[in-house]
Amino acid sequence: MFRIDTEFRKQILAEVPEIVRCFQCSACVGGCLAARYLGNFNPRMKILSALYGRKDELNDILFNCAMCNSCNERCPQDVNPFEVLIKLKNIAVRLGLISEEKLATPKMVVDTGWGFVITSHTDSTREHLGLPPVKKTDVLKRLVEE
Repeated sequence: MFRIDTEFRKQILAEVPEIVRCFQCSACVGGCLAARYLGNFNPRMKILSALYGRKDELNDILFNCAMCNSCNERCPQDVNPFEVLIKLKNIAVRLGLISEEKLATPKMVVDTGWGFVITSHTDSTREHLGLPPVKKTDVLKRLVEE
């Protein structure tokens, strides 16, 4: 059995007030691609865990969300589960609950504007498509060298 972390719950409620409208109907799960194909992600359970103040459940699995917005289309309470999950991700990142591995891509996007490392394969594909090579910034050069 776990204990409800009332202080963390208060923080969640202050930052994500719409979360209290969720009455755990599971409609969001019905169309969730990540729940269907990954099996370890369930938007309803992530919301419930946040309502209980369970920091341990705000983890890397939050980033399994396919960002398809299907949960919002199905939610009868207008909770906007997609936005709630984004806010929970932000809280988890801020509190250091997300692994460095999961943070690498967002950091790279912030640093370089690219969601993937530019490799020689990227360059040859761009050449084949008639596109100019990507101008490699110092950050991109460093990422390719690592």
